[in-house]
Amino acid sequence: MDTSVISRYDSLTKAVYAVDPTPIYKVAEREYGVEQADAPQALDALLQWMAAAPTQYPDKARSFQMLEGDVDNMWHSFLLNTKQCRSVCDEVLGGYFDHTPSLDDNESKEAEDDIKWTIERLMSSYGDSLNPLLQRSAEADCSDSGQFPCMSMCNKKD
Repeated sequence: MDTSVISRYDSLTKAVYAVDPTPIYKVAEREYGVEQADAPQALDALLQWMAAAPTQYPDKARSFQMLEGDVDNMWHSFLLNTKQCRSVCDEVLGGYFDHTPSLDDNESKEAEDDIKWTIERLMSSYGDSLNPLLQRSAEADCSDSGQFPCMSMCNKKD
């Protein structure tokens, strides 16, 4: 496990819950169909993803990929709560996360490699503590179908 990622995750969690995650949950339900009972786990998975994302630097050749499903829906819900999102990102991560959606319907070999790299980073950062929603994405065998558990690339703004 990566103690710097775990520390960042703890700081993100404290910052998000210091304000109140209810507005994020409500947007997730209203806009993306995330069940209220599932929202806390999806937010936790998002915070794990966010905490691990800065570990991509100094490897600027890689894009840390957002995984498909409720975690991505929670990411969009968090982004739509811009004041809280910006405040948490500035406070804990030292800057706002830019959202850069993948505009290519056909996943490239580079995107496939970045997805695998993202999953490896998440697994090595959290080990057995990886959120089950992220774990399911990590365990998905997408190579046979040609579908990858990715919807967007999100890179920390320099």
